[in-house]
Amino acid sequence: MKSRILTLLTLISIVVAMYAQPTISKRTFSVRDGLPANSITAVCQDCHGLIWIATWNGLCCYDGYRFTTFRGEPWGKNNALSTNRISEIDPDSRGNIWLRTYDSGLYLLDTEQCRFFNIKQMLREKYGVDIMPRNIYCLPTGRTWVTDETNQLNLCIDDSQPTNIDSYETWGSKGKTISGTRIRKVEVDEKGREWMITDRGRQSLTPNSSPRGEGNFERRGGTLRDGNFNEMRLAESYVTENNINKHFIDWQNNLWYWSSSGLTLVRFPHSLFNHIEIDNIGQARSLLCRNDGTVLVGGYDGNIAVMKGGQQLGWITERGYVSGSAPQQFSHNIYVLYEDREGRVWIGTKGDGLYVLNSDGHTVSHYRHSDSDRYSISSDNIYDIDQDEKGNIWIATFGGGVNLVEGRESRVEGPTPNPSRTGVESGSLRFIHRDNDMKGYPKEGFEKVRRITHDGHGNILVSTTWGLLVCSNANLSTLDPRLTFCTTRHSDSDTTSLQSNDVLQVLVTRSGNIYVATMGGGIQQIESKNLLQNNLQLRMVPSMNRGAGNALSLTEDKQGNIWVTRESEINRYNIKTGQLEQFEPSSTDETVIMTEAKTVTDSRGAVWAGTTNGVLTFLPEKMIKSNFKPHIVFTNIQFQGEQEQQPLLYSKRVEIDSPDKRSIIISFAALDYNDNYLLHYAYRMDDSDEWNDIGSSSHITFNRLSPGEHTLTVRSTNSDGVWMDNDTEIVIYVQPMLIERLWFRLLLLLVIIGLSTWAVIRYLRHRQHVQEREHRLETLLHQYGELQQQMIAKEEVTPNSRPSTLDSQPSPHDSQPSTHDSRPSTLDTRPIQYHLSEPEIVDSDEEMMGKLMQYIEENISDENLRIEDMADFVGLGRTVFYNKVKQLVGVTPSDFLRQMRMERAVLLIEKSKLSFSEIAYSSGFSDPKYFSKCFKKETGMTPSEYRKAKQQSESSD
Repeated sequence: MKSRILTLLTLISIVVAMYAQPTISKRTFSVRDGLPANSITAVCQDCHGLIWIATWNGLCCYDGYRFTTFRGEPWGKNNALSTNRISEIDPDSRGNIWLRTYDSGLYLLDTEQCRFFNIKQMLREKYGVDIMPRNIYCLPTGRTWVTDETNQLNLCIDDSQPTNIDSYETWGSKGKTISGTRIRKVEVDEKGREWMITDRGRQSLTPNSSPRGEGNFERRGGTLRDGNFNEMRLAESYVTENNINKHFIDWQNNLWYWSSSGLTLVRFPHSLFNHIEIDNIGQARSLLCRNDGTVLVGGYDGNIAVMKGGQQLGWITERGYVSGSAPQQFSHNIYVLYEDREGRVWIGTKGDGLYVLNSDGHTVSHYRHSDSDRYSISSDNIYDIDQDEKGNIWIATFGGGVNLVEGRESRVEGPTPNPSRTGVESGSLRFIHRDNDMKGYPKEGFEKVRRITHDGHGNILVSTTWGLLVCSNANLSTLDPRLTFCTTRHSDSDTTSLQSNDVLQVLVTRSGNIYVATMGGGIQQIESKNLLQNNLQLRMVPSMNRGAGNALSLTEDKQGNIWVTRESEINRYNIKTGQLEQFEPSSTDETVIMTEAKTVTDSRGAVWAGTTNGVLTFLPEKMIKSNFKPHIVFTNIQFQGEQEQQPLLYSKRVEIDSPDKRSIIISFAALDYNDNYLLHYAYRMDDSDEWNDIGSSSHITFNRLSPGEHTLTVRSTNSDGVWMDNDTEIVIYVQPMLIERLWFRLLLLLVIIGLSTWAVIRYLRHRQHVQEREHRLETLLHQYGELQQQMIAKEEVTPNSRPSTLDSQPSPHDSQPSTHDSRPSTLDTRPIQYHLSEPEIVDSDEEMMGKLMQYIEENISDENLRIEDMADFVGLGRTVFYNKVKQLVGVTPSDFLRQMRMERAVLLIEKSKLSFSEIAYSSGFSDPKYFSKCFKKETGMTPSEYRKAKQQSESSD
């Protein structure tokens, strides 16, 4: 009962203290919202502004977005909570949380390490006794007191080293003496002095204060007298396990209370707006602030409400009177209300034409489109009305273009447009439009007009769904039929054109600036000085387009600022600073949705805007935003591939030790517990000077962070959307792999340089060796070619001889040619001798190659010539011979033999007239077809093609 009374008194005191429209916003949290349990024992707020909740299922914190729960696991198995039922919590001056569990356990949650410390166990190991914690007092002086039920270990702890048991100051039977048997309370007075209140009096804990132990505490009256006989009244406090305090008030005067259904947050925002709900009007589609101080509100239901001083006076009847009785429908869909200089009220409807109320308020004239009257209004859908500086009335119709009113309103005889409406008469006005005398109006595309206005310099600006129209009223006194309209439309190739053809409104400010709001294209400012030209140049105003949604309406206040009405917010654009401020009209649980009604300003300077169930008013000069600066806390981090988030809270550093965890999501929150709709965030990484605006998102995703140390800085606005100097940093260290470390990279670079140098040297040596072998081979081939030419020349000088193979040395067994051998026999079987001009000294390799060349020449026509035979001839084993030949000429012996045969064939084709079969046999090929195939592979031509090409070359020479 006492808790309920206290809560009620708190609510009343806060509401009375509010100086603006009192509103209440309430939200209840339960396990469905992330609470670990609906049974709550305590709520507190730490020095950073974070809300902590003690439950029967663990300790949790709430950052305005999400709950983060701490239980005994997994942060430190040795210090796991003995039970998750928490009885008491209290934050110290460093933001760490002291807690007492249901089974009298004493723990500390280190909010930087995000782990529990079992203080009771640590004390048991040091003192050999179990403390029975009764109360925890975290003082603003930087010290924390824990009182003991048994009076053995009353603890005084320095908040800078809360886990250092040796630094604890103990009072009681195991420490310093206290004046009494039990500590009832420890508190700090207004001078910062600490006092211990026991069952026998009080005791000063601050040096150089009044004498310790002196004073008297009267329990009955609650009066405390110090040594100087000064009296202090102490409030009685009843703290029992079954009846704890059920409420908490945070820094922003928000009320938190809890019951069996969960935790409830009650906010008492001072609303800058006055939302007036009007029944029986539907959406407010039109507004008019009259010269007599009344405000007319036209609704979608066809009713027109009359208001004054924020109170509703009544309704406009169909005869133009104000009735205070039940609402009476005036027409259908009141889309525009306008008062001209003569005091007449013009009422435009959607589908029911135009009504005009004379200044006496007793005559209503009705105008509708008639196919039989070419000077009737062009459409019954009236969206806007404007009177220019010359007094001309312009009417915007949605479907019939622009109408210009001709003549003066008077009562005349004629048929009543709506005979069922008594008191409504036909007027004498004529309407000039594109279907009669307004010949210059575009015939196609500009018939749907939303708004119309003038700039005070003779220019009329028309907002249509097809673009922007501008005309001049300079010749309207004679209704010049040559009236022309200039058009401005969107062009994909022109960045200075309209961003969208669907123009919602044009605002002309007192300073002469002209702003254009379009559907989906934002707000632009006209740059062209001469408005009477096609394709006006416009520029985007970036700061004006930061709001959410389309700009439904624009208006200018007395200070020259522009107010932009959007679907769910209202913005103020400061002309001097170029800054945009966002205001949320939905300051309570009710969502306020704005309509397309044109905003207006009354004689007091108050702005009126239409909503879906009434009107919203505010005084621009009273729109002052909060200067509350919230702290930012990094709440959680989630690594790639992991489902669970890990808490961060007040950690200064995060280390990533695995390459698989380099993609992370970091969550954070600005601790502002008012509505977070306008809370925006920005961040920057490392030493970058550029802030990245991420809007209302409260987390950042990083993909594949590079190794090394990164500093993430986050800043935010408060709940009113004001950017604050609350930059908060956290260091993210990505541990590099071995290959990413600098010393390893330098070592690897040295190894690469060394290997590259070795490879280059080896390559150069190999290249030199190859060049030497190629030179030797070329020399041998050259010698062989000369030898071949000599032999062929010798054969040519003996015309009666047979073709010689130049390579065979007859064996003793082949003294007579065989009659079965189809190949041509040799004419000269004598061995060919090298005739040197003079002796030369050669090394053993050259001598061996000379012998080999001679042997090959003598036996080149033998297709059975084997490598073993050549090795035996030069006196080497097969393996040694193979390696020696490859070392000297760079090819294997078989490849060397094949090259010799091809060289022999080429010479015979060039120098002799033998057939290709004879040349094949003479070169050591047993099959002429196989010879042709090998020859083409080597030379790219068949033997016949080669001979023909050679002959043509010689003939051309």
